[in-house]
Amino acid sequence: MSTSPLSLAQLQAELGTLLGTLAPDRRVRLLEPTLTPDTLGGVAEVGLEPPLQQFAARHGLRCTVDFISPLRHFVVTDQSVLRRHPDPNSEAVSDARYGEAVYRYDEQNGFVRVATERDRYLGWLTADALSPGVAVPTHRVNTPRAHVYAEPSVEAPPRFRLSHGVMLQVRSEPGDDWSEVVYGAGQHGFVRRRLLTPRDEPLPLPRAADIVAFAHTLLYTPYLWGRGDAWGLDCSGLVQHVYASFGIALPRDADQQANATEPVARTDMRAADLLFFPGHVAIALDERRFIHANAHRMAVSIDALDAPGYGQRLAAALTQVGRVAAVIDKTEPTSVRHADAAG
Repeated sequence: MSTSPLSLAQLQAELGTLLGTLAPDRRVRLLEPTLTPDTLGGVAEVGLEPPLQQFAARHGLRCTVDFISPLRHFVVTDQSVLRRHPDPNSEAVSDARYGEAVYRYDEQNGFVRVATERDRYLGWLTADALSPGVAVPTHRVNTPRAHVYAEPSVEAPPRFRLSHGVMLQVRSEPGDDWSEVVYGAGQHGFVRRRLLTPRDEPLPLPRAADIVAFAHTLLYTPYLWGRGDAWGLDCSGLVQHVYASFGIALPRDADQQANATEPVARTDMRAADLLFFPGHVAIALDERRFIHANAHRMAVSIDALDAPGYGQRLAAALTQVGRVAAVIDKTEPTSVRHADAAG
């Protein structure tokens, strides 16, 4: 038994305070402790070992926490769903695409707990979605969605789905219109050459007009909870995907995105600002219209804050207009932005 004079309820309260300090947002930091009258257990990332060991020692508890040092792996499926629990029927919380780096923690029931490198968001992927490495990419996809084909022909069977920004290795260019690429767990297939851009070419500058133009290319994409590319999007997935295409890394969820922006007055709203509502986010197109992935229309749609009905209801619920600091307004100076290295 614990030698602490505190009751279990008091220990739980003190531990709760500590957890709030160590991991204010446990969506992005692995910290799942358990507490009994004599033991502090559970799992946590290895960097949290000193304070948890100190807590256990201070209260005479055995510390059996599994402190995990994650390993960097890569996604080898065309799209993998991160789930809240290691269960195929569990809620989707995010997704990861081919070639994306993740940090691998523990494994249960054929699922692996990972944190995506792009935003550190935690979830469970199927174990067969991961590999210690992928072919070093040379190109990135420059269109909202595409396929890898079994042969260099549009009549050939499609083998793999791609979305904007996915990195691939081009092995050869067998014809005028096609590139041979490596995908999945080392398979070879073919992509129309015009849909690929050399990886070392700079990303477009994050000008407000270009951001909203790119968002328009995702109009009518189906709404899909926990997803974030042109095959299906939720509201914050749309925002993250659009800004990532200009080299701007935003967090995964709407409340996290609100915290990552600078609040501005509703009267100062301009293109490429973010509009926040309870549990929802949209991208402003101008001072009244916005584009968003929404369950009301089950698709990406354009609406207006002054439109009767749905638009006016959203206007009444607006909680914040947020400005992304890296966005370039037309009056601001510009500079070249390069893609981050991958792999």
